[in-house]
Amino acid sequence: MRWGIPHCVLQRAVHEFKFPAGEQLFIDSVRKAMAALPPAQRAAFADEVQGFIGQEATHRRIHQRFNEHLARQGLRNAWVSRILARRPLLESLDLRNWLAVTAATEHLTAIFAQHLLTHASALQGAEPRLRDLWLWHSSEMAEHRSTAFDLYVASGGGAAWRVGIFKGVTRQFIVDTLRQTLVNLWIDGSWWRAGTWAEAARFLFGREGLICCTRSARRG
Repeated sequence: MRWGIPHCVLQRAVHEFKFPAGEQLFIDSVRKAMAALPPAQRAAFADEVQGFIGQEATHRRIHQRFNEHLARQGLRNAWVSRILARRPLLESLDLRNWLAVTAATEHLTAIFAQHLLTHASALQGAEPRLRDLWLWHSSEMAEHRSTAFDLYVASGGGAAWRVGIFKGVTRQFIVDTLRQTLVNLWIDGSWWRAGTWAEAARFLFGREGLICCTRSARRG
């Protein structure tokens, strides 16, 4: 089950069952938002949205193959059912709510992507194919991080409402990521190693850790 990443928790965080169902959710929200815009605005967003959909569709296909590999290793997908359960609620609300959820999730994943792109030590020692997969994915996440946000604003979405949704999405994102990572650690036996939690602390709160570096970037 090991891919050679030095941080056990990082292995299990990046080896989470990636969410093709979530990526389909993002694609559908952007498509529906485009269809609702006036013709002039649709033309202005055409290239950006086409790029977003193309990249997310590729991610979805690659992640589906990656998930199948993880399943063969014995890992269990505890995330997809929750995504699918939330979809009917999003579809029943004003489309701007769905777009705000997409924008918030894209922002959170872009933070992680930027960390991987700017801190080579995070993937140092990783199996080359896995390292290349994550660097490619990270570059594309960073590239289209603002598409859903731009559409939200163009659709008349307000800042206060977007911030409120962002806070809710952030809480749920942390819970979902933590749950899936802990499931992965439990299955592969790393849960019981004291070093696992020391590695987690260094990855998140160390000098080159995700939380520390994100805070420094905000202050800068």
